[in-house]
Amino acid sequence: MQKFINKFPWGVAAGVTGILCFYFMAASFGIQFVFAQVNAQTGQVATLFDTWWQTLLFVFAMITAILFVASLVMFILRKASVFNKGGAK
Repeated sequence: MQKFINKFPWGVAAGVTGILCFYFMAASFGIQFVFAQVNAQTGQVATLFDTWWQTLLFVFAMITAILFVASLVMFILRKASVFNKGGAK
């Protein structure tokens, strides 16, 4: 496990999950904004969880946000030599 923590590219993982989280969040709230405008014309109310795919998109946004925070923490801890017994690499 120690070898995996030291060898895994946590910075790349944090970058990828951060980008995915941003786009999933932008899509979730952008779609909700458009649906709210359309439904406002007909006197209805739109929520973030109206359809199954909106809910799934929001769930993906939350999962990538959690993965982003976790990989960022691991990146910082590895750079701070918490997992290295012999000091920084």
